[in-house]
Amino acid sequence: MPWSTRLALTGSLLSGFLLSQTAPAPNSPPAANVVLTLRAGTTCLPGPNLIERFRACAQSEATLTIRERQKVVGRAVLDMTQQYELAATKPEFGEKVTFKVKRVEGRAQGARITLAAACAGSCKTVVKVPVLTVSAGNESVGSVTHTDSTTKRNTATVSYTATVTAAAATPGATTWKSPVIRCDKEIGSQAGCVIPNAIPALKTMADLPEIAANIRKVMDGGPHHYGDRTRGSALTRSTDPNNERDNRNAACPASRKRPAGKSCDEYPFARTNQGAAKSERRDWGWAWVPVSEQRQQGGRVSAFYQTQRVLDGDRFWVEVP
Repeated sequence: MPWSTRLALTGSLLSGFLLSQTAPAPNSPPAANVVLTLRAGTTCLPGPNLIERFRACAQSEATLTIRERQKVVGRAVLDMTQQYELAATKPEFGEKVTFKVKRVEGRAQGARITLAAACAGSCKTVVKVPVLTVSAGNESVGSVTHTDSTTKRNTATVSYTATVTAAAATPGATTWKSPVIRCDKEIGSQAGCVIPNAIPALKTMADLPEIAANIRKVMDGGPHHYGDRTRGSALTRSTDPNNERDNRNAACPASRKRPAGKSCDEYPFARTNQGAAKSERRDWGWAWVPVSEQRQQGGRVSAFYQTQRVLDGDRFWVEVP
C-alpha cells in the first residue's frame, strides 16, 4: 500500500542557527512521516556550535525516522555540519556542508536528501551539495556560496530546505535559517560581510600602557562598566560628528591646559554613544597620557572599525589588562 512521507525538523535554536519544525498537514493520514531530529554535537572547531564575526559552525546528530501507520519501518542516523567563512574585504561568504550517514535500518535505506538554499535582497546563492543517498557510511560534502552585490548594506538570513524522497512515498521537506549575515560597502574601499550579532573586541589598547590604565580605571569605577565583556555593557560606535564634538568638549575641553608632552585621554571614546556627553559622570573619565600614545590610539581604533566592519550603532568590547 502506498504511504506518504512528511519530514519534520525538531529543535528550536542551535547557537544562532534557527531551526523550524514542520507542522502536520491538515487531515493528513496517520500513516506516514519522516522525522529528522537534531542534537548538538562537538566536532566543529575550535568549539561546538560556534558563532564569531567572520565564521560560524553548527554540527548536529540527525535521526531520520520513517513511520507507516504509526509503526516505525525505517530509521537512519546522520551527522550534519555547516561551516561558514566570511571575509572583511569580499562581498561574499561561503559554507561547507557535510551530511554523513552513520547507520540505517529498514525502509530508510535508499532515501534521498536534497539541500536547497537562498538568501534575500541583493544576496544570491549557488548550491553545490550532492544529493545524499541514505546508506551506511555514505557522505555528501559540498559548498554553498553567497554573493552580495549591495552598494550600501544588505542584512539577511540564509533559508535552507531539506527535501527527503523515498520509494513509494510523497516527498516531505523542512526549513531552517542561518544566523543573520550582513554585507556592506559602507566602510573602507571594499565591501565585506560579517555576522553582526557576534560582537568584536578591540584588543590593541592593551599595548598603550597609560591609555590602558585609564580605560581600566573607568571600566572598574562606572556602574555600567562600558566595554567590559565580563560584567558590563558594550560600547556602540557613533559616526555623528556632533556627538563626537559634544563628547570631547565634555571630557577634554580645550580650556583645560595641557602639560608638556601630555594629551587628554577620555573613555569611553568620543566616537561612541557612551561618551562623556551621553553618560553619567561615574561612567566616564579622563587622564593625562603621553602624546605618543594618543596619536597611536586614533589609528588603532579606526583600523579596528575597518577590519571588523564596525558600522554606526554596532556594539563592541574593549580588552585591556
